[in-house]
Amino acid sequence: MPLAKSYQETLPDARLMVPDAPFRHQYGREWFSIHGDPLAPDRICRARKAS
Repeated sequence: MPLAKSYQETLPDARLMVPDAPFRHQYGREWFSIHGDPLAPDRICRARKAS
């Protein structure tokens, strides 16, 4: 994983957990859409239920 390799030298004993985001996106997955208001209460509730 590229993210883990970037920390390898400075934090050799670190363990990274990177869960998959719950929503599909054209480039992979996302935690929330960048379209519209990401802080709208209904969107926050949907994201919490999906994780």
